[in-house]
Amino acid sequence: MDFFKGFKITSPYGERISPISGKKEKHTGIDLVKKDKADLPAFVEGECIHAQMAVQFTGVGGFGNVVLIKDKNGYVHLYGHLDSCYVKKGELVKKGQTIGKQGNTGQSAGSHLHYEIRTKSSPTFGWRTDTEPTAYLEKYYAEESKPLPKTPKTVKVKEGDTLSKIAKDNGLTLEQLLALNKEIKDANHISIGQLIIIKK
Repeated sequence: MDFFKGFKITSPYGERISPISGKKEKHTGIDLVKKDKADLPAFVEGECIHAQMAVQFTGVGGFGNVVLIKDKNGYVHLYGHLDSCYVKKGELVKKGQTIGKQGNTGQSAGSHLHYEIRTKSSPTFGWRTDTEPTAYLEKYYAEESKPLPKTPKTVKVKEGDTLSKIAKDNGLTLEQLLALNKEIKDANHISIGQLIIIKK
């Protein structure tokens, strides 16, 4: 799946030579580039927990204007070096929604988006809990596309009900109803309020 369509990846996740210091470092996210001040989409939906200029020693210092979005798994998606933020703290952000514009704020060697995923949201916004973004997004969307488990359709036994009546009312034979409810050992003994499966 092409999560970053329209972007050029200029620096992947992992070890690299820092464009700022010239020294070897771990790059905690990936650098994505469109044109300067291009609209930037949210790659997942979630709650915005930060959308402003980063403050030193908060876990996002150095990233300039930062938007942080916490997804349904509690992971934090960091969008750094933005020219401007279009969302606000507490806002529920949809996938694909514009969260800001590409920029060159903070410790940056040029206009780009630093995109990082952290496995925790606290303390310090999950600083040093980074994980490889592409692999996480692949897993995230693979889980989303799995079909939900089917829930059996049931009816509740009312006063005067028998298994034969329940079967007939739902277009089943008694044998079919018993096959769906293997835990019923005696067809003549059912309780008011008991749930009877009529379809799986």
